Amino acid sequence: MNKYKIVSLAFIGIALFSCSMFKKEKTTNTESKTEDNTVKIDSTFNWVDFTVGYAKAKAENKYLLVDVYTDWCGWCKVMDKKTYTDLKVIDVLAKNYVCVKLNPEKNVQYTMDGNTYSALQIKNILSENRNDGYPSTYFMKPATGKAVVAVVGYIEATEFHSYLTKDIPAKF
Repeated sequence: MNKYKIVSLAFIGIALFSCSMFKKEKTTNTESKTEDNTVKIDSTFNWVDFTVGYAKAKAENKYLLVDVYTDWCGWCKVMDKKTYTDLKVIDVLAKNYVCVKLNPEKNVQYTMDGNTYSALQIKNILSENRNDGYPSTYFMKPATGKAVVAVVGYIEATEFHSYLTKDIPAKF
C-alpha cells in the first residue's frame, strides 16, 4: 500500500475516533402547538402567539413579554432550558405576564391593534428598528400604551426574576 494512503487512512481513523469521543448535546426546542393555539416549551410553561398574546395582555391589563429568538441561536436555547424553566420565574410569569415567543425569521403574519404585520415587522416595532441580538426580551403593557422595555441577551434566572418583579413594573 502506498505510504500516503496509509497516512491518510490513519488521519481519517483518528478523526472518526475523536468525533465519537464527544457526545453532542441535542439543543432543539421541543415545541408543539395545542388546541388553544398555545405553544408549549419543555412542558413547563405555556406561550401564546403574538396576536393572541397582545389581545390577552391588553384585555387583562397584564404585561406582555415577547421573547424574540431564532432557531439557530444557542443562547436562546439556554434561556429556554435554564431561565424559563425556573420555578420562581414561572410563578411570576403565570401571575403577571402574557408570554409570547416570536421568531422574526419565520414567515408568519400577526395582528396588533387591527393592523397586520410580519414577524420581522413586529420585531422591528418592538426594537425601534435597532439591531438587537438574540435572544431579546421585550416588555410592554398594551392596555396603557406602547411603551417597550428591551432586555437583550441571555439572562440567568435570578437576574430575570428581579427584572420581572422589580425593574419591569417600575418602568410602567
